[in-house]
Amino acid sequence: MKAMNEQVVDSQARFYPEATITKLPTLWQSATVRLEGTDYATVTLLRPGSYIIVISKVTDGPTATFTLTKSSDQETGHVMRITHSASDDTMLELSWSAQSPLRLRKTKPFHDGDYIVDFNLKSFASPASGN
Repeated sequence: MKAMNEQVVDSQARFYPEATITKLPTLWQSATVRLEGTDYATVTLLRPGSYIIVISKVTDGPTATFTLTKSSDQETGHVMRITHSASDDTMLELSWSAQSPLRLRKTKPFHDGDYIVDFNLKSFASPASGN
């Protein structure tokens, strides 16, 4: 008699043969963005699509994880903060307006400095293309 785990593996192999599973590489890109006061700073141009973004201050400050999605450059992107850790009640916000680059800001004037923005690399546009 097969153990339960072996039965599950056999069952999955029957329904999901290895030949049909495409393994995609996980690619991440990082950018450093300087934030001062509560002004928005440009992060990068993104093509329409869906992304996961993780933001941390280089030293002590707010951090957050976001998902974003946009179906067309003519539309405003949907940005959702998934997790966050505020510092001195300062939180991070992302904005992805129609025909605009991704922008980042702090909600309070504290914790100025460099922030590392890590994002899954999929549909980046070069600054010259504008897409």
